[in-house]
Amino acid sequence: MKRPSITEQNQFASDVASLIRFAQEKGFQVSFGEAWRPQVTQDLYFKRGSSKTLKSFHSLRLAVDLNFFLDDEWIRDFELLRPLGKYWKSLNSQNVWGGDWGWDACHFQRGK
Repeated sequence: MKRPSITEQNQFASDVASLIRFAQEKGFQVSFGEAWRPQVTQDLYFKRGSSKTLKSFHSLRLAVDLNFFLDDEWIRDFELLRPLGKYWKSLNSQNVWGGDWGWDACHFQRGK
């Protein structure tokens, strides 16, 4: 994977900020999960089966895992988070929502 420019990373960060504001407007509280991930961590995740790839957009600073809460309950339900995924994808044609993969509803990235 090609190392992104700071401009691309900045545009991604701006989209993340927009997503967080949108989620808050919909009544969610939001906290950060994982954003940047070193390759050694990605290798470990892959080895233990918690990631399906050795290459992660987290290592390019183009992915973030967010935690969403309603009434202090951590929400991971795909249908409840689908409007957030739809909004995320509307911000940029390169934005990808992990919920479309069927297993990572709290993951948002730039790039395919």
